[in-house]
Amino acid sequence: IPETYIVETETRYQFYHAIAAATNMTQLDEIQTSLIDRFGKLPDTTENLMMIGAIKVKARKLGIHSIVSRPNAILIDVG
Repeated sequence: IPETYIVETETRYQFYHAIAAATNMTQLDEIQTSLIDRFGKLPDTTENLMMIGAIKVKARKLGIHSIVSRPNAILIDVG
């Protein structure tokens, strides 16, 4: 989340935390709506962060514990 989008550091960290802690798509939708309502259109980097949050929510539902990107591979830990 760029500083130019949310100037106040604490508020920016609160949104980072909320995205990381989201356990379902409804929560992510509410976070996105709140961001847009308070700060306007999402910057590309913040849209990407929201997509990563969605991937994490969906991965958890499939029993995936982690996804790690490496230069020549993607590692998926299913437990």
